[in-house]
Amino acid sequence: MDSLVRYRAWVVMGVVFVVVVLAVSLAPKKTQTPTGADRPRVVFGSQVQAPSATSRLIYTNGWKATSAQQSIGVFAGRQSASPRNGLFVILRQARNGHRRLVDVVVRGSGSVTLLRPTTPASEQQAFTETLHFITANGATGTLDLSGDSVKLGD
Repeated sequence: MDSLVRYRAWVVMGVVFVVVVLAVSLAPKKTQTPTGADRPRVVFGSQVQAPSATSRLIYTNGWKATSAQQSIGVFAGRQSASPRNGLFVILRQARNGHRRLVDVVVRGSGSVTLLRPTTPASEQQAFTETLHFITANGATGTLDLSGDSVKLGD
């Protein structure tokens, strides 16, 4: 009788072990969501301060994403020298002091205004974001930050 109880105990422990292993291996894997440290801090709107290096821009609004290692700012408006043209000034800065300033002109659009984007889920997404905008003429478009290019009519 004693051996029968031991045998049943071993069988029960074996079954429990198999069930636990199967449950762990067959359970859906959680996708890792970014933590607060991975997610860049984002500021949008007219409260985003345009840097002094953008004197060629009559400023409308902006978008800025900052992470631990770098930041990107997009400043929208129109060219001061040619008000018929929209202008985006894109400023990328690394923590090591490296700066890159790019002008993207939208010819004949009048002033451009950024539309509120969704908050990027990661640093990588923030620095390759596609931002949507509207022109003074009522057209819509996109600004692709991965290639600093504009497309009208989206």
